Amino acid sequence: MTDAADLDVQGCARILLTSSRDWQAADGRPATLANVRAALARLIYALGGEGFPEAASNTVVRSNPEIWSACFAAAQEARAADGKPLPPEGRYAVLWSPDPDADGKLASGLPINWPYQPTSHVARIFGPVIDGDNRPKHLFMFDAVDENAGIDVDIRPAPGLWPKPVAPVPAASALPTGDVITAAMPSQRRLGMATIMFGIWVVSCLYVGAWQWIQGDIATRSWAAFQRTVAAAPDGDDLRKCTQLNAEKKLTWLPACDRAWNAARAEQKLNDSTKSNSIYDTVYRHFWTDAQSSLLRPFIWTLVATCFLIVACGLGSERGVWFGALIDPRTNRFSLSRMQQTTWTTVLLGALFVTSGLNAILVPSTLDASLEFIPAMAGALWAALGINLVASPYLSALIRDAKDPPRVGQKAADPSLVKSLVTPATLNSNESPKQASWLDLVTGETEGTEKDVDISRLQHLIISGLLIAVYLLQLGKLLRSVSAEMIATAFVSNKMPFTDLPYVGETFLGLLLLSHGGYLVFKARQSNDAASASQTPK
Repeated sequence: MTDAADLDVQGCARILLTSSRDWQAADGRPATLANVRAALARLIYALGGEGFPEAASNTVVRSNPEIWSACFAAAQEARAADGKPLPPEGRYAVLWSPDPDADGKLASGLPINWPYQPTSHVARIFGPVIDGDNRPKHLFMFDAVDENAGIDVDIRPAPGLWPKPVAPVPAASALPTGDVITAAMPSQRRLGMATIMFGIWVVSCLYVGAWQWIQGDIATRSWAAFQRTVAAAPDGDDLRKCTQLNAEKKLTWLPACDRAWNAARAEQKLNDSTKSNSIYDTVYRHFWTDAQSSLLRPFIWTLVATCFLIVACGLGSERGVWFGALIDPRTNRFSLSRMQQTTWTTVLLGALFVTSGLNAILVPSTLDASLEFIPAMAGALWAALGINLVASPYLSALIRDAKDPPRVGQKAADPSLVKSLVTPATLNSNESPKQASWLDLVTGETEGTEKDVDISRLQHLIISGLLIAVYLLQLGKLLRSVSAEMIATAFVSNKMPFTDLPYVGETFLGLLLLSHGGYLVFKARQSNDAASASQTPK
């Protein structure tokens, strides 16, 4: 067999295919069988395949495309985000039925007393599944067994899967050059889609950057023509005031100034002939608009492009789901904290990207000294960011890690489980990231509340959504404010047109604190209740 460190996903999937090819979920739920396979995959990695049947051949893989795809997915699921195999639940996997067969034995020869030995300990239970003999069974993961318990019937269970499938499966041969496994295709398609979406994000950033550059060039040219018009005006003409700052450091902008600016800007339009166009002229013509452009459209497109990047990250990760970046790897549920972190980061970075770009292009002298072309953010906004991006997620993680309540559907091992066969445990709150639902944002996180609406989470989501919507409206108003007067003021004063992002007041910050505080208090209380319940004797 292969060393544990050298066993790759495909090798694990081949062994898993041999072991579970004829298995079905006894309860009809595909997630049940997927959960069993994922538990076995962890053990296969840990033992390097020792104690399991030989790996399936290429012929077997090609003849069972759907089962192979499921085994390949389970082998991927058994690895952490860094690619390392996850630790197994136990070193002995026993597919076992509580009902004896015609010979009075369990699991095709397993002595009926074997699981009840004092030195045997069940760590987790999965299933139920039906194998080749059409009898419902559970997969018992033992972290310790008495290997001599079955010596009287010449049975010595060893680490790995027991019992092994009766029918031998041909060993795997090396894949011919260029051979493609059918189940790997979904993964390849996912990576292809992720690459395409990442490419869209890169192209979008370049596109918005080119748009800003051209608009800055148009503004610079228009300002030069505007200055010539103002200089040619006779003394005492109102146009003279268009380039003079008053006591308040503002321009005295009159309707005549707008007319002169529009005329100066119209002069910068290229003629209709494209015969002698350079590449820059082509780009310039593409981005030209007769009216003064605002930053609202590039900002919206920047947000959309960032969503493509988030989706690309989810598809490219081992979770392989569209919004995997928003799923908590510990519970396989949509995370409210991750949602808020991602949303605020996307909105603020998008606003800073479009405003800073135009600032830097219009007032390049600031580049020589510092990063002053980036708009400032008020203290209240920094506080709001600290709450959303740092404080609340950190405190939430502390509460979760300190209490560590049983996750949804997950039960601690107990010797009585062997005899009572209660509902089997699962690997995570959701068996797979693909089962994550947007309802996770408003439903409970502890056992027994996973299908109930959690009022504190619902309140938190509503208030957070309203605050983000209000701030987006403020940003939209700011980004639409690009005007001839703003551009002219920037050139005259040699200052940035966008100096600050919208201010958030005390009410905004208070609502944010109230929402996060209430959510964390309820989370801590639920964690305490769950921990107490798990310690209460049944």
